[in-house]
Amino acid sequence: MSELKVNKVTPRSGTTVTLGEAGDTIALGACASATGFGITGITWCTTAKTGAFCAAGGSGYLVNTTSTAFTATLPASPTVGTQISFVDFAGTFDCNALTIGRNSKKIKGGCCDATVNSERGAVTIIYTGTTQGWITTSQAGAASMSQETFITATGGDTTTTCGDYKIHKFLSTGPLNVTGLTCCSSNDKVSYLVVAGGGGGPGGFSAGGGAGGYREGKWATDPYTASPLAGTPCSGLTVSVQDYTITVGGGGSGGGMPQGVGGDGTASVFSTITSAEGGHGGEDTCAVGGGDGGSGGGSSGGTNPTGSRYPIGSGNVPCVSPPQGNDGGAGRCGPGTPYSGGGGGGATAVGVNACGLVAGSGGAGATTHILAGTAAIYAGGGGAGWTSYSGTCSGGAGGPGGGGRGGQGPGTPAVAGCANTGGGGGGTYNTGGTGGAAGGTGIVIVRYKYK
Repeated sequence: MSELKVNKVTPRSGTTVTLGEAGDTIALGACASATGFGITGITWCTTAKTGAFCAAGGSGYLVNTTSTAFTATLPASPTVGTQISFVDFAGTFDCNALTIGRNSKKIKGGCCDATVNSERGAVTIIYTGTTQGWITTSQAGAASMSQETFITATGGDTTTTCGDYKIHKFLSTGPLNVTGLTCCSSNDKVSYLVVAGGGGGPGGFSAGGGAGGYREGKWATDPYTASPLAGTPCSGLTVSVQDYTITVGGGGSGGGMPQGVGGDGTASVFSTITSAEGGHGGEDTCAVGGGDGGSGGGSSGGTNPTGSRYPIGSGNVPCVSPPQGNDGGAGRCGPGTPYSGGGGGGATAVGVNACGLVAGSGGAGATTHILAGTAAIYAGGGGAGWTSYSGTCSGGAGGPGGGGRGGQGPGTPAVAGCANTGGGGGGTYNTGGTGGAAGGTGIVIVRYKYK
């Protein structure tokens, strides 16, 4: 057989080159590919591949993974319409899968490699451009290119699932260990709830403690119903493979009797998200106004030496958007005798102002369905203590979301903020009783798609 070696064949005249005669077969060498002929078919390389190789456009490959799994790397600069086929030569893809390396181009719109792991499976793929990259045109033997991956993580006091989503709940400080990510970094996001510890209520002529800061982020594809504080448009927090230290804030202490100032709560932290501590409630005898924080503490019912009302605590300190909390309510000051204090601020409402002998209630918290679709309310403000010298009024109600009720003397002590809600503690009167109540501890919840 004679052999002709040339780099280029061109017509001597005209624009047509004819190869062979009618009825002849023009054959390409094994594993060679043809371009520029409008050929959409596959030229098969009949020598089975037994180790990693670079796949060429227009070629089909018999792949033998009997000894080990390996990778077929796709072309780095394919043209739109390029096709490649792979078939399981020895029926071992189920034991040793073939990895299809994307070589910087997308596969099925994703930014990670694919695998074929079906026994006797075969796939043909075509390059469609930069948006979707390589996609399948056909498959056989129950084969498919498995590509989708998910975030994987461990940690938390409890871990539950809701459909395709996993939920880590942190009731105390501890690590979140992220060990795996998705195909595309733009999908490496989690939904989260971070609530700080609530402020404590004081022990005399007192106001309610402010709720801990409330911050929620919802990844756009997560189906649960978030609170309005998740923001619009919704966005989660991007994570990477690492250990995150989750800090769950403690509640502020209650003020002692016969008078005493309560403590601020402490912040809760997840990665770049920090929720500020709830502010303490204001107290008259110690001449202290409400504390600033995630939500502010209310002001007491007394008057300061200049005759004016003590200041309320400001919420959303430091300032974030959406706001993490609200101001405390104002105490009702008047001539001669002290009146009732204002309620502590909550996540979605300011603390209620006192009105004469009526103590202010705590501001309402926020409702979210981040926990397995069940509604839960967090970060309610604490109620003020009843601080008049006469009458039958009771302490202010705690705000929905774990806020503690205000006290009314020895028989009706102040109530602490509920644990792991960030609720503010209730304040109390300065005669008898057990003093102001502590704020509730915070909570951190992390939620993501895991399958």
